[in-house]
Amino acid sequence: MKIGFQISLSKTMLEMLCAVADGVTWDRGIYRTIHCPDNWIASEHSLMKRGLIRRKPLELIKKEGYGQMTDKAIEEGLHHERSCCELTPVGETVVQLLKHAGLFVEQDAAITKKFRKQRA
Repeated sequence: MKIGFQISLSKTMLEMLCAVADGVTWDRGIYRTIHCPDNWIASEHSLMKRGLIRRKPLELIKKEGYGQMTDKAIEEGLHHERSCCELTPVGETVVQLLKHAGLFVEQDAAITKKFRKQRA
């Protein structure tokens, strides 16, 4: 008896999954170019259909202060250090697998977020 398992993620879905894992906006949302479109809706729904991510509850989003950013915070890019989605338990497992395989794509906002935490 043979049993196989395969999960196919496009480059776009991989970037989105990694951004959600770090709790930030993906690079395509920060650096908009014609070569890498910011089609987060399609990527988000593709990952949701695979059971890897889900939307955060509205109460949690409000608690995190979305929509209450000051101009200075936006100027510093703090609004990119948030995400409206979270990983499911399956998504967490896939992210760990990606990290072990060396395929995890760390987003620029995640690097900045880590640096900011180290300085605090």
